Amino acid sequence: MSHSYVSNLMHCTFSTKERYPFIDSNLQSRLWPYIGGIARENRMKALAIGGTADHVHALLSLPGMMSFAKAVQLIKVGRRNGCTTVSSTERSLSGRKATAHLV
Repeated sequence: MSHSYVSNLMHCTFSTKERYPFIDSNLQSRLWPYIGGIARENRMKALAIGGTADHVHALLSLPGMMSFAKAVQLIKVGRRNGCTTVSSTERSLSGRKATAHLV
């Protein structure tokens, strides 16, 4: 009987639209666990998630049969319990609304 071991680590980076600094500390405290939850529900292991005000880094361990493209798609689409993520965060900037999108 043969056995195989697969270690497929993926480091991906997502930036905000036009690299605008939308991800403040309040959003970070909710966004990092949320991305980890999306990974967990899609059989990935989030080894590290973090970033700055204008981008997100995620180090994920993928299942052996999952492609890099599929993993990125699942994280970006943000399916969790059949719901889509809050892919945009509306914030008031100088009296006008702005929207942050991870691209």
